[in-house]
Amino acid sequence: MSSINPALQTADAITLATLDLCTASYLPDITAIPASVQAAPPLAAGGKWQCIWGPAQDSDESNLALVAGYFQRPNAAPQTICITVRGTDFAITDTWGMLEQIWEDVDASDPRPMPWALNDPARIASGTLDGLAVIQALTDPATGQPLTQFLASFLAQPANANVTILVTGHSLGGCLATIVAIWIRILLPDHRGTIQPITFAAPTAGNSGFATYYNALFPAARRFQNSLDVIPLAYCDLGGIDSIYAANTLDTPDIIWLGVLGMKAALDIMEASYVQPAQGQQILPGAFLPNDSTDWYAQALHQHHLATYQALLTGTQVDTTALPQPTGRHTKKARLTKRIGSIDTALQRLRGV
Repeated sequence: MSSINPALQTADAITLATLDLCTASYLPDITAIPASVQAAPPLAAGGKWQCIWGPAQDSDESNLALVAGYFQRPNAAPQTICITVRGTDFAITDTWGMLEQIWEDVDASDPRPMPWALNDPARIASGTLDGLAVIQALTDPATGQPLTQFLASFLAQPANANVTILVTGHSLGGCLATIVAIWIRILLPDHRGTIQPITFAAPTAGNSGFATYYNALFPAARRFQNSLDVIPLAYCDLGGIDSIYAANTLDTPDIIWLGVLGMKAALDIMEASYVQPAQGQQILPGAFLPNDSTDWYAQALHQHHLATYQALLTGTQVDTTALPQPTGRHTKKARLTKRIGSIDTALQRLRGV
């Protein structure tokens, strides 16, 4: 097990355990996930994690979730459970599931209210709400028990009345975890234990009203963001994507530049805005990866990877063997930013400012 980097003072046993559970959720063979969950680092000596519901995914493999229980002693009630939501995973075999994940990632131009608070000013990306609906409907393949039913019956037991509920996820999974945590609070209004969302590399789920609502509801929340990871900048700081590697003379490719400009223009037309929750925010100082110094796509992919977050949280070198290797290298092709300027400058021109 890796030790915690004392200089950061951000990681602890819970952070490292949830990071490992996020890693387990990406295993291509979901039957291997329970064994990987059991290998997650304990919160204290002698404790053990194990799957108590799932892993379960929908029929097109687009979304996956599991519930892990932490048992300090055998045959004892769990002290903590962790609901883990998998992020975007292109290793799945169902093409429609891949498209569904992309839709959940990019469908942000028409934010909607939370289903249980239609009159609240909080607004959520439509794709995020679509993902929530999938998570709510997931069913354990072994027991046939839906997640909603499992949580209600499990936490109704007197021995579990005060159990701590962690909700975690990486990338899209982290975005979904923020709204899943709120759904659980609505589902279990009388639960006396703490509900604590812990997210890694999560894009933004909602507007300022949502961020305010979330911050007030979860004082123990944690949100980890690598300063060189582009994904958490969606959709709260799209302009920041254009300049994220500028200090290292790695310009944003034209296709990315155009895509970001298009999304920013769409949000502008719809008067939609996004804000990352401030509660528990921990910005990890990223380190530029020299092996990807000429490939924007590889740099972005690797900065976003859980292995990089593991290294930042533990003060160790990035395990490059754990990073996915692109099938081909991309050379610099960034003409638009040089001719037109930043994305914000281009947007002002579109507005006629």
